[in-house]
Amino acid sequence: MADEPDYTRSPPPRRVEGAVSAHDLVIADIRRVFPAGVVQHAMVIGMANRRDYGLRKYQVVLHPDNGRDPVRDILDEVEDEAAYWRNAFSADPKLAEVFGEDYWRCLRTLCRLRSHLIGTVIPEWR
Repeated sequence: MADEPDYTRSPPPRRVEGAVSAHDLVIADIRRVFPAGVVQHAMVIGMANRRDYGLRKYQVVLHPDNGRDPVRDILDEVEDEAAYWRNAFSADPKLAEVFGEDYWRCLRTLCRLRSHLIGTVIPEWR
């Protein structure tokens, strides 16, 4: 199938001088939308840690025009996220009561991404 990922062909990200880190853009969004306090601070620190991890791993921050297909990268991550949620719910069923809607949001996103990649529109989820 055309929308099946080929993990052997995903190029390493390339460096673009002056590119703005996607993580830093998310940090700016977090600071703009969420009230200042301990939760916002934890979100910012977590995102900064992910940025730094990626920089150590790939020697470049995540940024646009990095030579990779961002929709395919999102698809890979959303598929993993769905599996992580199910794993968490199996380990502690009470988590499903708290985070169940996050799991279903993840599945809706997965459905929309797959639909996009195969050229099918699901009207109710536009």
